[in-house]
Amino acid sequence: MAFKDALKPKAGSKHLSTIINAEGQSVQAESREDELQKIKYSEIIDLLIGAGYYRAKIKGLSEFDKVVGGMSWCIDVCKMDLDVDILFQENSTIGQKIALTEKIVAVLPKMKCPHSIEPHQIQGLDFINILPVMEWLVKQSNQNRSERGDYLRQYAVHQFDMHYCFPNEKPNQNFILRSLPNITAVQNKYRPHRRFKRVGSQTPSSDIYARVQSTLFEYGHAPIHKDEKSDDEKSETGDEVIDEDKVKQLSKNMMATTGDAQIASKAVSSIVGLKADEIVSAAESYFTLVSQSELGEENEKKRQKSKETALLREKAKIEAEIEEAKLKLSKLERKRNFREKKEAGLSDQEKSMVKDLETKLLLIDSLVERENQF
Repeated sequence: MAFKDALKPKAGSKHLSTIINAEGQSVQAESREDELQKIKYSEIIDLLIGAGYYRAKIKGLSEFDKVVGGMSWCIDVCKMDLDVDILFQENSTIGQKIALTEKIVAVLPKMKCPHSIEPHQIQGLDFINILPVMEWLVKQSNQNRSERGDYLRQYAVHQFDMHYCFPNEKPNQNFILRSLPNITAVQNKYRPHRRFKRVGSQTPSSDIYARVQSTLFEYGHAPIHKDEKSDDEKSETGDEVIDEDKVKQLSKNMMATTGDAQIASKAVSSIVGLKADEIVSAAESYFTLVSQSELGEENEKKRQKSKETALLREKAKIEAEIEEAKLKLSKLERKRNFREKKEAGLSDQEKSMVKDLETKLLLIDSLVERENQF
């Protein structure tokens, strides 16, 4: 064997790969594998599988497809927009890979990723620099999935409570049926009532403030002066000056809802006065209700206090009766013990005599009772 042939690598070696040289001939080139890169790649795959990206288990996919697919999946879970198609473009060309990695790298700063990475590092499978980014993405995706799961769980419980209920939580149907007429009556009483309506087909004003004042006037709210005071100044004074000119202007274009006649000019002053009278009446009613409520609360407190005092007296009386009963019981127990000791010292003949005497005493008691009844 020639010396030149002895230095050639063996055919079929796992470290050899066939490439095409510049002359178009197939030659074998030795490839070197970095053990650290392999370790980092396995850690990345374990991270993705642990996070739920089981597509990384498919053996037919290349390393690039698994890593880029995992990064895209994590970004999608974090609710970030990413225009890529990793499911239908496997084993892409170098140009497609570069475009894909550029889109991923552009999204990472928007997510405030603390680690920086370049597109060529992802395309070149630099797993040492990819691993920190992947760890951060997996952590963010797990956090977002947990938050989304809590939100969906609360939403599902809310929807269930709105449409269904357990048998022991069913509302009282009789109470609902009894309260429905009252609820309807209150809603009808306090709902807005339209008092006036516009005459003819008039074009609404372009001024929003004027349209608001006109609509409020239709429901009985008199327009007020539009001043330039700030909200703080208005809240301090609390005064709203009714614009009588505006009331007269609106009354020309309005008619009462109960009739076809337009609002008379005499009714304008009554509307303004009615507004003031309603305010005074509402204030008086409010203070009356407050005073009645406070008086009712005081009476209720007094009634509860007297009831509590009576219950405490009754409790003390019952406790005294219990103590007295305990004393009587102890006396009876002492008498019974004394009798049992005496009976234990008697002979059989004396015991029989005692039984006869007890029988005779009972008979005498019954005869006396009959005599009294007779």
